Amino acid sequence: MSRLRKTRRAQVPPTGGGAPAALARPSQDAAGVSDGRWQPWFLAAAVTLLAARPLFPSEGADRGDGLPVVMLWLAWAVMWWLFQIGRPSVRFRFGLPDAAVLVLTAAYVVSGVVAVFQGTARPAINMLWEAMGFALVFLSLRQFVWTAHRVRAALAVMVAVAVGLAAYGLYQYGVEMPAVRSAYRSDPARYLELAGLGEYRNQPEALRLFENRFFSVEPLATFALTNSLAGFLLPWGIVLLAAAGETAAVAWPSVGRLLRRLSVSGDDRRDSAADDRVSSAAERNSEGGNPDSGKGDRFAAQASVGVAAILRTLLLWAGVFALGLCLILTKSRAAYLAAAFGVIVLLWSRRAVLGRRVYSLAMVGGAAVALLVGLAFALGGLDPLVFYEAGKSLLFRGQYWQATWRLIQSQPWLGSGPGNFRFAYAQFKLPDATEDISDPHNFFLEVWSAAGIFAVAALLVLLAFFFLRVRRRGRPAGLAAGQIETSTRVEPAPAADAREARWPTFALVAAWPLGWTLSLLSSAPQTPSSLLVGLPAALTTLWAMRPWVRGPARGGEASSAGEAAMCGLAAAVLLIHWSVSGGWSFAAVSQSFWLLAAVGLSWAEDAAEPRSTRPAGDFREAPGWAAYGMTAVFALLTLGCYATAYAPVLRCRAWLDRVPRSDWDPRPALAALDAAAQADPLAVEPLLRRLSVLSAAVERGSEGVPPGMTRGTTDPKSLRDDLDRTAARLRKLSPNSDSAAFSVALAYLRAAELAGDPDALSKAELAARRALELQPSQVLYRARLADILEKKGASAEAAREAEAALRQDDAINNPERKLPEEWRRKMETLSGRR
Repeated sequence: MSRLRKTRRAQVPPTGGGAPAALARPSQDAAGVSDGRWQPWFLAAAVTLLAARPLFPSEGADRGDGLPVVMLWLAWAVMWWLFQIGRPSVRFRFGLPDAAVLVLTAAYVVSGVVAVFQGTARPAINMLWEAMGFALVFLSLRQFVWTAHRVRAALAVMVAVAVGLAAYGLYQYGVEMPAVRSAYRSDPARYLELAGLGEYRNQPEALRLFENRFFSVEPLATFALTNSLAGFLLPWGIVLLAAAGETAAVAWPSVGRLLRRLSVSGDDRRDSAADDRVSSAAERNSEGGNPDSGKGDRFAAQASVGVAAILRTLLLWAGVFALGLCLILTKSRAAYLAAAFGVIVLLWSRRAVLGRRVYSLAMVGGAAVALLVGLAFALGGLDPLVFYEAGKSLLFRGQYWQATWRLIQSQPWLGSGPGNFRFAYAQFKLPDATEDISDPHNFFLEVWSAAGIFAVAALLVLLAFFFLRVRRRGRPAGLAAGQIETSTRVEPAPAADAREARWPTFALVAAWPLGWTLSLLSSAPQTPSSLLVGLPAALTTLWAMRPWVRGPARGGEASSAGEAAMCGLAAAVLLIHWSVSGGWSFAAVSQSFWLLAAVGLSWAEDAAEPRSTRPAGDFREAPGWAAYGMTAVFALLTLGCYATAYAPVLRCRAWLDRVPRSDWDPRPALAALDAAAQADPLAVEPLLRRLSVLSAAVERGSEGVPPGMTRGTTDPKSLRDDLDRTAARLRKLSPNSDSAAFSVALAYLRAAELAGDPDALSKAELAARRALELQPSQVLYRARLADILEKKGASAEAAREAEAALRQDDAINNPERKLPEEWRRKMETLSGRR
């Protein structure tokens, strides 16, 4: 009866061995395009995009760094449906999890549209398209029929990327970062100018925060935050550990045979070869051995197979070592806990096969971890404070979650809007909270606070469905497998399926240069060293994982749904990390989750009935004309993304890169900033930089006119009019940003101090009050308001605000949030305490 509730499915003739055609011939699967020969290349293109995304930072997604990747996914969808045109009917997979993802995306879209009109529009639009990109990743990957080989191949590509990034992170730690820090120490002023941060020289607090991050020793690889790097390495480290364990289990007999072969000679060698004929059959098949060759050739082939298996095993465990060391050096305590959970579950699921040996393996694993930790201490990358300050870090998380919950209570239905969390959070930020965060460091709270209750409900449905299905239909794979088949002879795959063996290498080789190229369009371009160091390590890892990828084909029948369980475990590890570190909206990390969820769900469905002659899962049929409609829909979405986000963001960024730095003449800088604002009418950054240029011009104008320059260049009235227009535009584009309001207050305050303009002081007061309204816990805003009131001559009101600032400062326990000593003395004078 369970099959009757599905829409009509076409019969697929069975192939040899009782396996369904969808599993035995993935190039002709049920969800395929009109020409099955193109199927592996669509899969290769999708995996290429997934592998390229972690190769440049995604923490700046609200600034549009991920829009090029979203455009590529939309183009992929257009091509997919174009290839469906001309068929009498089209098949697509759609079930409850897909509906949940659509509801989640719809909630983000609705909340984003509201934020465009009520909040800061540009980050809302950018993050809205990022959310649609996540949905497109999941729904696109769901359209393939996943075989065990395909599942493992896709996972192997991502594991290879993770090892490559770990290798680059270690290179950063040992070579690149020490060189950069040395260059900064030799000439800090020049370095800041080259980095576009010259204004930090006059901002001690901003300079302190910059140097704290700059001199941190944690590797970043291609990420902007160490927690993001740790989050990406975690799930693929678990998959790598499973693959390394299975490869070692298969290779272990080869070690003994190779040693015996080397210790015998002549006739003894031939006798030993006969004894090992059965146990080496699978390896000869997998490596192309010829059973009809002579005994001497067979010995040479066996020796070659044994050496290759041992080499692959050593390379995989070297990858585990590199990835584990890089993970430890990130100092992410959440990652430590999540990794421990993953390893324990992996070993526990293997207990039925290992028996008492599971305890021995646990002891060996513990010794290996101790070795890595000791090495990290020896390298200076780890110190006791990482563990001593765990309670302090958890306290900060509690502050974030408490403020976020108050935000959710104020906007439970739609949330604050994608990309607008940091602005809404400021209003509820606790006085002792140190950082101005962009996410609440918990994926559940992040979704609810950004897109509302319907989004979080859809997410819960998706997670429940995913883990329940994986648990019900999947058995652990890799180390957790109940049996490793090594002696069953199978016929070679058809020549047409050679594409299935080639596409993982193609995807990996294409992903690295693509990722590096896309980074040039982002706000954080990557150096060529990430490509030169990471790609060789990634290719070596993929080669070493080849027997593991082909492992399921050696069983003679369709594999069980064990790969689904592996996807479930890797996803669970990532969610544990996200529970205390966040990163849901960072595409470089979150696309790993969407890949694992889509592949795990699809493989659990497709492997549920391994002897069925029909495609398993939620495949449905639609009339052929639906392909025209879907092609038009995705073409319109592509144009919409280009017009509303991709083109304006990149054009604005190009103009911002051309802004000159002039000591006296502000006109070239203002012209470039005007062009940037015209390229993206919703951009806030050109206006903020315009305020800075105008304030500096007003200050320089009070110092006189340099030789050769006319007085009109720094005319106070024209500069004030320009300042008024800029401030008004900024208030309109970012009405919920406390930092923007405070920047306006400082600009007017400087203009008033230099020109003695009382109207400017009044505007500075209004802007300071707005900033304080948007972040009441910021005691410096209140102190600045008291200072402005005192300059206006409102002494009584200034005394009240100064007293309020002192009481607020007395209640703050965090020294980083207290008033600087200079400002505290000033407030004591204004209030009459001193």
